[in-house]
Amino acid sequence: MPEYTPLEKIRLEKIDELRAEGIEPYPTRAERTHTSMQIIAEFEAAEKGAAEGETIEVKATLAGRIRAARPMGKLIFAHIEDGDGKIQLFFRVNELGQDRLAFFNEMFDLGDFIQAAGVMMRTRSGEATLLVHDFKLLAKAVTPLPAAKDETLDDGTVVRHAALEDAELRARQRYADLAVNTEHMQGMRDRLDSGIREVLGMCSLNGHPERRLPNTLSLGFEGLRADAILSEAKGIAASAGAACHTGAVSVSSVLSAMNVPIGKSMGTIRFSTGKPTTPEDVDEAIREVVRVVRRLSGSG
Repeated sequence: MPEYTPLEKIRLEKIDELRAEGIEPYPTRAERTHTSMQIIAEFEAAEKGAAEGETIEVKATLAGRIRAARPMGKLIFAHIEDGDGKIQLFFRVNELGQDRLAFFNEMFDLGDFIQAAGVMMRTRSGEATLLVHDFKLLAKAVTPLPAAKDETLDDGTVVRHAALEDAELRARQRYADLAVNTEHMQGMRDRLDSGIREVLGMCSLNGHPERRLPNTLSLGFEGLRADAILSEAKGIAASAGAACHTGAVSVSSVLSAMNVPIGKSMGTIRFSTGKPTTPEDVDEAIREVVRVVRRLSGSG
């Protein structure tokens, strides 16, 4: 039997309570009309197109993971995160009633997945927010995500200790690493992506420009072999999208499913970023890839 922490035991008890009340903590179906970024863009466009004094109503059903929650009596502000980004939810007793507000406070925790339906609005601080009219649990998180911790020193200085600092733990709990270090990984990935593609016109992105893992970058170098690039590039740990074995070409199953042509697959490199990746690491990788590709293509 696994050993649960006291916090995990509390969450397991909540799962039992939900089922006792006839609520499935892991429903098989969910609804979503927009991603966080899609609804913010639609709301801002509606605001710009509205006449002065005109009331606009932009409805949406969103789904995401609860990353922050701030109960304030008859109000609750929360932030959820999906594949596109984060958005604020506003729960108010006027729309939901006291029982539903209490239900959220008692049964929902950070890390849970929620579906929320409502209308877009702006708070006094100007943040685009979904005023929630209805919500439901999509998945109950048993193990809390690692959280950053603040330490106040004797001189009053606040030092923030990053979440999931232990390298071995990050490797063993990759799901947690991706969840808590998303912004850093994505920032480093995008820096690498733009740095290479802005210089090398023959390089192209495999897959969707936004709907992809935050730490993964797949680039195709037309007319070149990925294994040749990697064998010459110094200080870069990456993987080739295809390889030759005794005269036969073996293409990554992912690239095959994406219908990437064999010629481009042979020149595809998969880069990954992580929490330890620094801007200096990325800039050095850009310089090295550009140097090798230019030499191999005869353009350097």
